[in-house]
Amino acid sequence: MRRQTWFIRALLIGGVCAANQLHSAEPSAAPGINDRYATDEGRKAALQIFEGEGRESYQMPDEVIRQMELAKGAVVCEIGAGSGYFTPYLSRAVGPNGRVYAEDPQPEFLESLREKVHGQDLGNVEIVLGTYTDTNLPDRTCDVAFVLDAYHHFEWPKPMLDAMAAD
Repeated sequence: MRRQTWFIRALLIGGVCAANQLHSAEPSAAPGINDRYATDEGRKAALQIFEGEGRESYQMPDEVIRQMELAKGAVVCEIGAGSGYFTPYLSRAVGPNGRVYAEDPQPEFLESLREKVHGQDLGNVEIVLGTYTDTNLPDRTCDVAFVLDAYHHFEWPKPMLDAMAAD
């Protein structure tokens, strides 16, 4: 029951109000939303936003983590982690006996995240390449599913939410 509560909280933190009931065989719920990531220029522009100055002032990561009341040793699945802006905060919150699965469908973003994980010695973080319809996380792994500023990039929300519920 606790996992479901946190799943709902994580979605609310990410600004999600409702889920579209589409299936992966159906047309995208947001056609073209991820097209900018298909080019080097688009990915570089996105990374500048992800890691840009001042993000701490409006994302308030310390406050978000505090509100989440993460237990030491918890397993957090960060869905749509991008370059991992929140990953170090999550990693510290769950401690060395916890685990953070940082998932994203964009390999180039995960490369930036990999550099961050190694540079900050975040030994409790595992990087996972997902798809736009599946997190590729092991089933029944997550104590908390964390989605921040990523839901609007779920082109097929129904299968992604189904995958998250299974995680």
